[in-house]
Amino acid sequence: MTWPQPLVDDDTYEVVDDAITELARRRGLWMSDANVLHLLASLIAQAERCLPEAVTVARDELSWHDIARLIGTNPVEAQLRFDPASPVADGGGPRTRPPVQQPRTNDKGVSVPT
Repeated sequence: MTWPQPLVDDDTYEVVDDAITELARRRGLWMSDANVLHLLASLIAQAERCLPEAVTVARDELSWHDIARLIGTNPVEAQLRFDPASPVADGGGPRTRPPVQQPRTNDKGVSVPT
């Protein structure tokens, strides 16, 4: 299958515009030029932090070539940035929300305290 390259169009513009507006509302900011820059940079930074986990999950089904095309780079750069074995892999840093822990179960499938 041929995967699409990143696409910037009216849909992505509207989604980003809505996200900026919603983030401003949540942070109690008005839409000054400086605040819009701050909010846009915050969304970009958050999206960048989401990529390592998304790539890790995608590696179960996709090659480095496929991933590279989807994120708009080449396979060597994608693997260098996201392969855990790479000396410069982007681990994504700490998340603002911890991942959801799956409940522990005993050998009978009954939940046990962690």
